[in-house]
Amino acid sequence: MNKKIVEDIKGYVTAHKEEIIQKYDEFINLPDFWRDAANVTVVGEWLKKEFDAEGMNCELVDAGPKAGKTVIGIVGAERTG
Repeated sequence: MNKKIVEDIKGYVTAHKEEIIQKYDEFINLPDFWRDAANVTVVGEWLKKEFDAEGMNCELVDAGPKAGKTVIGIVGAERTG
Protein backbone atom coordinates (compact mmCIF):
# COMPACT_ATOMS: atom_id res chain seq x y z
CA MET A 1 0.00 0.00 0.00
CA ASN A 2 1.15 3.53 -0.74
CA LYS A 3 3.02 4.97 2.28
CA LYS A 4 1.23 8.32 1.98
CA ILE A 5 -2.16 6.61 2.11
CA VAL A 6 -1.10 4.66 5.21
CA GLU A 7 0.14 7.84 6.87
CA ASP A 8 -3.09 9.67 5.94
CA ILE A 9 -5.15 6.86 7.48
CA LYS A 10 -3.04 6.88 10.65
CA GLY A 11 -3.42 10.66 10.88
CA TYR A 12 -7.19 10.45 10.45
CA VAL A 13 -7.54 7.71 13.08
CA THR A 14 -5.37 9.66 15.53
CA ALA A 15 -7.34 12.87 14.96
CA HIS A 16 -10.74 11.15 15.25
CA LYS A 17 -9.97 8.45 17.82
CA GLU A 18 -12.62 9.48 20.36
CA GLU A 19 -15.32 9.83 17.70
CA ILE A 20 -14.45 6.40 16.26
CA ILE A 21 -14.57 4.78 19.70
CA GLN A 22 -17.91 6.47 20.44
CA LYS A 23 -19.42 5.16 17.18
CA TYR A 24 -18.17 1.62 17.88
CA ASP A 25 -19.61 1.86 21.39
CA GLU A 26 -23.01 2.95 20.01
CA PHE A 27 -22.96 0.14 17.47
CA ILE A 28 -22.02 -2.68 19.82
CA ASN A 29 -24.66 -1.53 22.29
CA LEU A 30 -27.53 -1.70 19.80
CA PRO A 31 -30.10 -4.39 20.60
CA ASP A 32 -29.18 -7.95 19.74
CA PHE A 33 -30.68 -8.56 16.33
CA TRP A 34 -30.12 -12.27 15.86
CA ARG A 35 -33.43 -13.68 14.60
CA ASP A 36 -35.32 -10.56 15.66
CA ALA A 37 -36.82 -8.61 12.74
CA ALA A 38 -37.64 -5.55 14.86
CA ASN A 39 -34.06 -5.21 16.06
CA VAL A 40 -32.68 -5.88 12.57
CA THR A 41 -34.64 -2.78 11.58
CA VAL A 42 -33.18 -0.82 14.54
CA VAL A 43 -29.66 -1.72 13.44
CA GLY A 44 -30.47 -0.92 9.80
CA GLU A 45 -31.84 2.49 10.79
CA TRP A 46 -28.70 3.25 12.81
CA LEU A 47 -26.42 2.22 9.95
CA LYS A 48 -28.44 4.28 7.45
CA LYS A 49 -28.19 7.35 9.69
CA GLU A 50 -24.43 6.95 10.01
CA PHE A 51 -23.84 6.24 6.30
CA ASP A 52 -26.10 9.14 5.28
CA ALA A 53 -24.08 11.42 7.56
CA GLU A 54 -20.97 10.43 5.60
CA GLY A 55 -22.64 11.32 2.31
CA MET A 56 -23.56 7.83 1.13
CA ASN A 57 -26.77 7.20 -0.77
CA CYS A 58 -28.63 4.60 1.32
CA GLU A 59 -32.14 3.33 1.83
CA LEU A 60 -33.92 0.86 4.07
CA VAL A 61 -35.53 -2.05 2.27
CA ASP A 62 -37.92 -4.63 3.61
CA ALA A 63 -36.16 -7.99 3.66
CA GLY A 64 -39.33 -9.87 4.60
CA PRO A 65 -41.58 -10.31 7.62
CA LYS A 66 -39.09 -12.48 9.50
CA ALA A 67 -36.04 -10.42 8.52
CA GLY A 68 -37.00 -6.78 9.12
CA LYS A 69 -35.57 -3.88 7.18
CA THR A 70 -31.96 -3.70 6.11
CA VAL A 71 -29.86 -0.91 4.71
CA ILE A 72 -28.53 -0.94 1.17
CA GLY A 73 -26.48 1.64 -0.64
CA ILE A 74 -23.90 2.37 -3.22
CA VAL A 75 -20.62 4.00 -2.26
CA GLY A 76 -19.66 6.51 -4.92
CA ALA A 77 -23.03 6.34 -6.71
CA GLU A 78 -22.69 9.98 -7.72
CA ARG A 79 -19.36 9.32 -9.44
CA THR A 80 -19.12 8.63 -13.13
CA GLY A 81 -16.68 6.18 -14.68
